[in-house]
Amino acid sequence: MMERFSIRHRLFFKFLNQYVVALFLGSLIIGFSIISHSFLNAENLLFLITHNSPLIIMAVGLSFIMVGGGIDLSLGYQISLCSVVMGYLLANDAHPLVAMAMAVLTGVACGALNAAVIISLNIPPFAATLATQFIFRAVANTISSGRAYTRLPQIGNWNVLKPLLGITTHTWIALLCLLLYGLIFSLTPFGTYVKALGENESAVKRIGIRVNRVKFVSYIIGSFFFAIQAIILTFLNGVASPSTGIGMEIIAITVVFLGCNSLLRNESTNIISPMFHLGLGVMILAVLENGMLLAGWSVNAQLLVRGFVLIFAITLYYRRKINLPHAEDS
Repeated sequence: MMERFSIRHRLFFKFLNQYVVALFLGSLIIGFSIISHSFLNAENLLFLITHNSPLIIMAVGLSFIMVGGGIDLSLGYQISLCSVVMGYLLANDAHPLVAMAMAVLTGVACGALNAAVIISLNIPPFAATLATQFIFRAVANTISSGRAYTRLPQIGNWNVLKPLLGITTHTWIALLCLLLYGLIFSLTPFGTYVKALGENESAVKRIGIRVNRVKFVSYIIGSFFFAIQAIILTFLNGVASPSTGIGMEIIAITVVFLGCNSLLRNESTNIISPMFHLGLGVMILAVLENGMLLAGWSVNAQLLVRGFVLIFAITLYYRRKINLPHAEDS
């Protein structure tokens, strides 16, 4: 009797541990639909998805860094710098394609700098990217003289965000980035190396994988996606500002903590699993933001809720990471 109860107990907690993020999202949807009758409105749901689709791109980029055991606290300032570079070129009559290409190159350079500092100086990613925040912010302020570029005539004439099949272009781009994320982590050796690096770096070194190269490429890939995010935000807002991305790092970190659980145990044996879980993380943040606004909650209340959600996400992530079956040192 007691043994049967124990088995059921373990199965229940195994189920809860596996689906806790999905259950949390479901409870949020039910709760906000009760609080606000406008929440489940078709128009609001469409807005919720399209408005938050760029968050997918940022989360995909950060996933390559965090799954490998790193972190990037400078991503918001990278987005700001890429946006300012693009705005500067557009304001000086550069072709939009040239401006976008330079924004991407700027992002890649930021990622390379972060990786170089971490690897060459052998300092924690937290400290390194905390320091490079100031570098990226200083460069963005220098280029823009601390002002926003608000007159970008090319954006108005070149309708890059024209909807396709009723879905905006930036949503299609976000879905494509999510697909690439699933493909890389499910089907490529590089994705396997990144996951292994995050689980046990010393074991990865012993089997001959070039750890520093994996780290370097991960930070460059992450910053590439941050640059894509900057381009989309610049087009959506029609403004390029040195404050465009400030604060986005906390949002992205929360999403990755919530959405990368399937990668921790190498559960992602197919393309769908990592895509689905990261999508859940994005949707939780999107539902929270939208639901709290519709409910008319104060700014302080919203900040409080976001703080508790971040604590929940961090706790969930590290509880699973602690229980990873690490390779034994020998």
